[in-house]
Amino acid sequence: MLPPVNAPVAGEGEMTLLSPTALGRDDGRDWVVVVGVVAIAELVLLWAAACVGLWRRRTAWVRVVRAGG
Repeated sequence: MLPPVNAPVAGEGEMTLLSPTALGRDDGRDWVVVVGVVAIAELVLLWAAACVGLWRRRTAWVRVVRAGG
């Protein structure tokens, strides 16, 4: 969210929570895209790990059954 147009500008002795680069209107949602990509990548990796784990258990079970155990 951008500050109001008539917001006071912080001087040298004042602190502000906004950096000068964050005041542009073009990059307001870049962090949302990054968080979304990271969340989707994490879900894909967790899904792949679960599939590999289930596949390993299934192959181990098939080996046990075929060995007559």
